[in-house]
Amino acid sequence: DRTEALTNAIERLGVTEKGNIQIGLVTMQRGRAFQRVDLTTEMRKVIGQLNIPMISRFVARPQCFDCAYREARAMLEQYTKDHPDTDVQEFVILAPMGVYTTQARPGIVRGAGLVKSRGATSVSGCYAWTHCVTELRRAASSGRNYLAYGEGHRMASLLYDLVRQSTKTFLHKVVVTDLIPDSIEV
Repeated sequence: DRTEALTNAIERLGVTEKGNIQIGLVTMQRGRAFQRVDLTTEMRKVIGQLNIPMISRFVARPQCFDCAYREARAMLEQYTKDHPDTDVQEFVILAPMGVYTTQARPGIVRGAGLVKSRGATSVSGCYAWTHCVTELRRAASSGRNYLAYGEGHRMASLLYDLVRQSTKTFLHKVVVTDLIPDSIEV
C-alpha cells in the first residue's frame, strides 16, 4: 500500500523538529498539482496528508506529472533561495495512484528530468499493477530507485539508505581545523 510505504519511509528517516531533514508534499488532484505541505520537520503534518480516499483512484482525471514535478522543484528552489548557505541534498519521490493516459505519460519522464537536472535524486514506484508503465521506471535516477508493483515495502530502507549515503558523502568532505598549542606535539 502506497500510504503505508510513504509513512514508513518518513518515520524511518527519524525526522525531528531540530533535525536537518525536511519533508514536503505535492499532490495531484483533478488534473492539477499543488503543494499540500511545504518543507517541514513536522513529519506528522506530512503523514496526516498522505491518505487519499480510495474512490479518487477510480474517478481521477488524467494527472499532470509535469505540474507535480514543477511544484516539487519550486518548493526546493524556494528553500535553497531562503537558505543560501545551507548544503542541501534533494530527493523527490513519485508515488502515483491514478490514470495514466497516453497524453499524460510523457510528462512523467519530462517532469523527472526537471528535478534530476537540479541534481535531485528521483525515486518512483508503481502501486497499482494495472498502471506500471515504463515511464515510471525511467523517472527514477537509477534502476535501484524504482519500486515495482509489490515492492513498496522497500521504500523505507531505500530512502533511508539514500539519505544516509548523502550524509556520508557530505561528511567525507568536511575538514576540521583545530589550532594546537605549541606546547603540544602531535
